[in-house]
Amino acid sequence: DGGRRIQFDEAPKTGVYSYDNSENWLSLTDGLYYIVPENKGFGYLTISTSEKGTINEGSNSIRNYAEDTAGNLWIATGNGLARWKRSNDEIKIYLPKPGRKDYLNFASVRGVVATGNKLIVAQSQGGVFLLDPGKEIFGELAYPHGADGDSVKKWLLSDFISGIFTLENGNFMVAGSQRIFYINKKDNLVSPVLFKGKEKIQYTRIIYEDRQRRLWFLGGPGITVTDGNFRILHRISDPKLNGIYTNSITQVADTS
Repeated sequence: DGGRRIQFDEAPKTGVYSYDNSENWLSLTDGLYYIVPENKGFGYLTISTSEKGTINEGSNSIRNYAEDTAGNLWIATGNGLARWKRSNDEIKIYLPKPGRKDYLNFASVRGVVATGNKLIVAQSQGGVFLLDPGKEIFGELAYPHGADGDSVKKWLLSDFISGIFTLENGNFMVAGSQRIFYINKKDNLVSPVLFKGKEKIQYTRIIYEDRQRRLWFLGGPGITVTDGNFRILHRISDPKLNGIYTNSITQVADTS
């Protein structure tokens, strides 16, 4: 919590995070690396293989992670959600239970973010959950009342999710193949993002907010840039890039 993503590659499977306490974390498809410059420490965490060589059902393909209020790290992986209790170095794996509506039901977890004393967990398919980490209970997010809310819930459950991203204002955006969803941090209310002009942005993999509060949507059809009110400012679409996914972006200067 409080980490700033400064670079990523092959996202969302890989990320580099820098923290105010000088810790640096690197999540890869084969584990989680971390560096603590203060004591020149270097660590490497794997989910599917313990230090003793024991093999379990977890996955080392780490998409991202979030810290809860107790200091535990919750890690989104290719096969379930893992909790790393750093106080005693214990790892617990929450494997999917297909068909359940009140628990993880799909193997691939694309992202996890902290919101207050809870976590939002996004699966590739089958929905996004609100997790109480202390009670280990998976619950629903909030939706608008009536038929509109039913439609939003149906869209989110049926979409393929690439990731969940935290904005500077503390709210969240979920990147789906057909739609983009917005989650309000105050009440965890889900709403579809409506772009000005009724244009659609599909097959989004990455959502990035720059220093000017512009939003960059990266995906297969190209790159779309909007302002904070989702008014489209630029669309970069090159026929030569058709079918080629853009996976990473970082800002190196105010104009670059």
